[in-house]
Amino acid sequence: MLRGDRKFGNAILLGPTGVGKTETASALSKWLFEGRMIKKDMGEYKHPSDGRRLFGDQYKMGSLTKEVTEMGSCVVLFDEIEKAHPEVFDTFLTLFDEGKMGDAATNLRVSFKNTIILMTTNLAPDREEDTPLEALGNDKRRDLFAYHFRTELLGRINRILVYNELTEGATEGILRKRVGCILARKEEEGVRIEVAENIYRHLARQVRSCRYGVRGADEVIINSVGAAIAGIPKGTDTVSLTLEGNGRIAWHAS
Repeated sequence: MLRGDRKFGNAILLGPTGVGKTETASALSKWLFEGRMIKKDMGEYKHPSDGRRLFGDQYKMGSLTKEVTEMGSCVVLFDEIEKAHPEVFDTFLTLFDEGKMGDAATNLRVSFKNTIILMTTNLAPDREEDTPLEALGNDKRRDLFAYHFRTELLGRINRILVYNELTEGATEGILRKRVGCILARKEEEGVRIEVAENIYRHLARQVRSCRYGVRGADEVIINSVGAAIAGIPKGTDTVSLTLEGNGRIAWHAS
């Protein structure tokens, strides 16, 4: 992601909903910047002039330039960039070129050189060839977005990273981690819970059929594992969770 004299760079994260694009940004912010992250929902920038809200106008400092000035080093996440008006990104050209951006209200030149700029998109380019997106080089990936973003902008994108649909195994791994957090909390309360292996496979199938991918994982867990655990009486030391024939998760005293 390095480019020129900028300490950090930018990337587009391309993939369907619920495959970990936003989670990647969050993890990077925790790893590099102690959790400092600025997130902009680009669905709120549908008008050609909305770029001024990010970088200021004669009356008011831009929300983005203000936050970067205050926060310094951080991840800047532009979420679902396909929902913004294409002209909004005209204001990004200087930013991606120089790693700096002027604020119209204060005339400050705000440095973004200690930031990582990430942009997520669900945009699925129309293609006739069968070559998987992840097998294409970076330049070829840029070409696929030429119908939606200006060539000048695409030329300033360091990387386009492709996220595929999560496999059942990957989904199951995520669920194990999240359920494990619940089990750890219950163990701190004095209740040890054993989970049958087929429960994780069952939950993974439910999540994969969900419209929102792993974004729906927490709801699936709450409505199944959470509901079962809620029925455990106080004073119970050890229980087992099993998958019943009707798909319901039940607890049994061990």
